[in-house]
Amino acid sequence: MSKVINFKNVELKNISDFLFSLKLLGRASRGRNKLLVEMEEKAEAFYNDLQELKEECYQKNDGTGKTELKAGLTKQEVDEKLKELGQDMAGVNVEEFSDKIKALYQALDKYEEPFEGLDAVCYDRLMDLLEEIEL
Repeated sequence: MSKVINFKNVELKNISDFLFSLKLLGRASRGRNKLLVEMEEKAEAFYNDLQELKEECYQKNDGTGKTELKAGLTKQEVDEKLKELGQDMAGVNVEEFSDKIKALYQALDKYEEPFEGLDAVCYDRLMDLLEEIEL
């Protein structure tokens, strides 16, 4: 089975923030940190793609200085492009440090503190993704 975790681009920041906030020890902490490094690379690529899309779809009005849609584009078209980019997958290969990712999964599975709100959503999504790669 492949050891690639497939995050949606829009998930990267929230799940990274969630991981960063956890109190972990040893191998689990090292697994978290290695995963965060990989996720940061993917998030940077996503933000670069967002910037390119912005440049492709918007221009600055010389008269007012405000940003506006380029001629021939509708807000609905741009919103659809943004949504599509956000739903694209960002694959993070964890093969090289799968033992540490397994320790992270085990630590999360036994984590004692309660999760609520967005943290609970991120926890559930991350656990699903980790289970998919069959650690």
